[in-house]
Amino acid sequence: MLKPALLAFIAFSLTGCVLQLPAQSQPAPQAAPQQPPSQPQASQPQPDNQLKFGDSVPGGWVHISTVGKNAYQIQERSFRFDKTTDGVSLAVVIARTVDLSTQGINIYQWSVPIEDCISGRGTLVIHDTKGNLFTQNDFVFGGGNVASLVAETICEVAVKAADEQQRSQPTKRTQKPRGQEI
Repeated sequence: MLKPALLAFIAFSLTGCVLQLPAQSQPAPQAAPQQPPSQPQASQPQPDNQLKFGDSVPGGWVHISTVGKNAYQIQERSFRFDKTTDGVSLAVVIARTVDLSTQGINIYQWSVPIEDCISGRGTLVIHDTKGNLFTQNDFVFGGGNVASLVAETICEVAVKAADEQQRSQPTKRTQKPRGQEI
């Protein structure tokens, strides 16, 4: 069953609608410096050290988690299906990490093989924006680490996207075979 926060995130990611997501109950993140007030902020989001799962971040990002001095975020509407050169189907998003002490930002592509989404465990693969492998992290749904939360989120979006694609396909009517009339 999909969690309410993930359902809202999925709907937001696929439709581009602005949704207020409920906060996921997690332990309070460690304190980190706030963003400089000189940055333009249309909606006045909470400072990074208070962001919760699913919160919108200026510039079109959705907050996933804060661990130590790093915030992990996914770009809105960046989800896509892709394949490796070996033909392995992937669920892919554009993501970033924000170093809260320096405000340094690194951009990546996070992907999960569809087979791993189905099994609920496997590998979160992280590439740079040119597709070069950066690192891999093992995950298991509900594992309690960032890789598990990210992979579970990507897989939930993949399920919803696949369902939407299937529903948008025109249904073919089959005609009954015409037999010989008597």
